[in-house]
Amino acid sequence: MKCINDAQRNRIDHVNKTLRLSQIFNWYADDFGGADKIASYVNQYTEEDVSGYTVEFLEFDWSLNITPPETGDWIRVNVDLAVLLDAADRGERLGFVSKNQVFSVLSRDGDWIEIVRPFGAGNAWIASWLTKNYE
Repeated sequence: MKCINDAQRNRIDHVNKTLRLSQIFNWYADDFGGADKIASYVNQYTEEDVSGYTVEFLEFDWSLNITPPETGDWIRVNVDLAVLLDAADRGERLGFVSKNQVFSVLSRDGDWIEIVRPFGAGNAWIASWLTKNYE
């Protein structure tokens, strides 16, 4: 399954023994053998053994289904993987987002941007240096 190794959808960190996978694996865990079997399922499609790796889930890229409006302040993630926090600078980690995901900006606080996560997922903060203005 080629898409498992696609860095736009999933990240395999062999150094920290962590799988950062699409929310699809979380939402449909039963289709992959259950939550405790996801690493084993992914292992079938990787060159290096990932059995026993910690599994984390990436924020789903809803921007595939959203066209930002002509007006407003929007940003696009410009790094492969960025962390979302519940508060600027030193907040608790809410999850990860992938390159090219697009978000509406609520506010800015120094080097931090408060964004709206799609479909009622709530607000989050992202470091401004990990983004660029959406054009």
